[in-house]
Amino acid sequence: MKNIIRVLIIGVLSISLAFAATFPKGIISLKNGTEIRVKRVSIRDNFVYYKLKGDQHSALLEDVNYVKAKGKVEQIVGGITGGASLLFLGAVYSRLPSDMDPDGKSLYLSIGAATAAVAYAGSRLVGSIFDPWRKIYTSPAQKAVPGE
Repeated sequence: MKNIIRVLIIGVLSISLAFAATFPKGIISLKNGTEIRVKRVSIRDNFVYYKLKGDQHSALLEDVNYVKAKGKVEQIVGGITGGASLLFLGAVYSRLPSDMDPDGKSLYLSIGAATAAVAYAGSRLVGSIFDPWRKIYTSPAQKAVPGE
């Protein structure tokens, strides 16, 4: 029973991480005409935060035309599939005979963990195929001031 609870907790945590406010991939269009491809993009407190070539950067939203992002579908599909694999692994493990050889149980766990990892990675790959670019921020339209 303890194993099932542990597997449930791991599954819930992996799914909740998929819904975090940071996107794995992004494109930022700056008002000076520059468009940059970034990683780990998020928007908070009138700033867009991102990683570029391994370094953390930020820009004011007033200097940005738009921000496109992708990667959430990939994370969600991977998290759900990985969590479901772990749940299945825990359910089957709890049904193993109590008098089973400890080496057999550890072999089962090793194979099961590898299977869950492959399911997670494969579903992230499939999720990335169906993950569209979407605008998560667009600069508000500027009103023309008469006389300027």
